[in-house]
Amino acid sequence: MDAHQDIIRVVKIDPVRIDAPVPVDMVRKFKLQDKARVRFKDGAEVVGEIGFIGAVADPASHTLTVRVEAPNSAGRPAGERVTVHFSVPDTGESPMSTQTQGGR
Repeated sequence: MDAHQDIIRVVKIDPVRIDAPVPVDMVRKFKLQDKARVRFKDGAEVVGEIGFIGAVADPASHTLTVRVEAPNSAGRPAGERVTVHFSVPDTGESPMSTQTQGGR
């Protein structure tokens, strides 16, 4: 074992943090604390809010990372694949969804 090697990793899963890649054009319409609906593979849903919007786009996908923080009282494991539905308030545009693997 290396003296600088991690021997334990502590993960907080409530609230769960979901990092979603979102097209740059769509992200411009978001602001911190906007609501987002998180849907799990079994159909369960929770409502979270945007807690972080990335400042550097991925040049290959033209996306920014948007972090949603959502309650996780069910204790779902980190890393579960989810779909995040973002509503664009006051624009009349339809909601946007993205699939991602969540949990930190």
